[in-house]
Amino acid sequence: MAGKRFSSSISGYNKNEVDSYLKNVFDDFEQKLVEKDGEINKLLGQLKDLSQKYEDIKIKEDQIELEKEKISKALIRADETYAQIINDAKKEAKIETESLEKRAEMQREKIVDIKKELLELREAAYLMIDKYKKTIDEINQEVDIAFEEEVEDSESADDIKVAEEEESFEYVEYKITDDAEEIEAEEEQ
Repeated sequence: MAGKRFSSSISGYNKNEVDSYLKNVFDDFEQKLVEKDGEINKLLGQLKDLSQKYEDIKIKEDQIELEKEKISKALIRADETYAQIINDAKKEAKIETESLEKRAEMQREKIVDIKKELLELREAAYLMIDKYKKTIDEINQEVDIAFEEEVEDSESADDIKVAEEEESFEYVEYKITDDAEEIEAEEEQ
């Protein structure tokens, strides 16, 4: 526009040339305006698309942040729960251990008491065995005396009967002695 020159006429510039030029300039300007409006509309469409994409991304980002926060809270809760479970398990194990130790101690005490009772029973058994041995010895002496008297009196059927009784007493004495030996063997074990 700056380099445009018009021809002159009597009253100034040629009106038709100026009008034609201005019309061309205006048409060019209109065309450029339409083009610019098209570009602006295109850019506005792109801006709208980008804004929508930005909003979508922003929503996704917010969702991801919420998910991260939820996961973080869940991990914290899981860690706290884990710590609590471990703590509770340790407490239960300690209580159970103490309980088992108490029961074991009670069982040890019972075993000691049972051993004492066994020793007392053994002593009583030995005393009984000694008493029975003495009684058997006395009976054997009486039987021997009675046997001798009987032998002198009669040596027939009565002799056989006394011999059977004597064998019976020997068996009782043998049995008592055998039982005492078994008790001693169990004590040694």
